[in-house]
This record gives sequence, structure tokens and C-alpha cells, in this order.
Amino acid sequence: FKVMGIEPDKRNVEMINAKLKNGKCIVGFAENLDIKKEFDIIWVTHVFEHLIRPDIFLKKCKKNLNKTGILFIEVPNCENSQILHSSIFENPSTFHFSKKALSNLAKQCEFKIERLDYFRAPTKVEGIINRVLKKYLGIGKTKIFPYYPKVIATKENGTDIRLILRKK
Repeated sequence: FKVMGIEPDKRNVEMINAKLKNGKCIVGFAENLDIKKEFDIIWVTHVFEHLIRPDIFLKKCKKNLNKTGILFIEVPNCENSQILHSSIFENPSTFHFSKKALSNLAKQCEFKIERLDYFRAPTKVEGIINRVLKKYLGIGKTKIFPYYPKVIATKENGTDIRLILRKK
């Protein structure tokens, strides 16, 4: 894959570029950039909740997706009270998203929602099961854990919300 990354901290950009073999990371804030390229995938992980205007950012992303491209967004699950507390007091966010809020924002920006799920890290037992299935049965992605190293969760125990969007 040819990768393009955006990171506000210059030191992180230097470290990322030293490791990237096929691509480049640039210094900047995603919401301020005006990129003229189209992409197959735009991946936004734990950034969306820190934006000032996520609606404007979504519209920019839409312009930068090719016809069959997908936009992947992951945010803290603020329907989980512990995650909400952390999002307010420990790792402050501008927005505190629920599934409904993300869904409404995506629809407002005229995206098609492909998937919208709660996720969490696997338990130790789930990790062992996944390793056994993979090592001894030769099963990579299983029906039990299709998104490993994360597993689908409930509103109450999910730590993240993942949203996959396409252009309409």
C-alpha cells in the first residue's frame, strides 16, 4: 500500500517517516489540509473526537474518497460510563460520541453506513482461544473473532465505536 499520513507533532512525523517504506507522513492538522488526491481508504482512529468541526472534516473526506473508497472512523464509546469519564477528565475530547450521534452525523453528511459496531479488547480466555484456533487448526480470521485483536461488544462493555462509511 502507498500510505499518506497526517500528524500534528513534527517529532512523530519524523519517527513515522523513518519507518514508512512506501508513503509519507506530513505535519499538519487533518481538518486544515486541502488535499487534491483521492484515496481507497481513509483511516481515522481516535482523532475524530478531538476535531473542532467533525462535519466539515467528513465533507472533506468525502471529496477525497474514490468512488468505491471507504472511510473508517474509530472513537471512544462514550455510552460506556468509564470511557466517558476518561474522555472528559483523563484524555479530554472535544466530542463524546454515541452510536446514534455518529450515525446522525454520517447521514447529515450524506454517507452510506456500511458498519457501525461497539468493540473492546479480547479477554485473556478469548486471546487463548484465538491463538489455539490459529496455531493448531490453521484458522486465521474466524467466525468467532473476525475482527481480532478487537472483538464486537455491547454498548455497556465496548470501549470503542467503529464506523465504516461509503459515498452514496
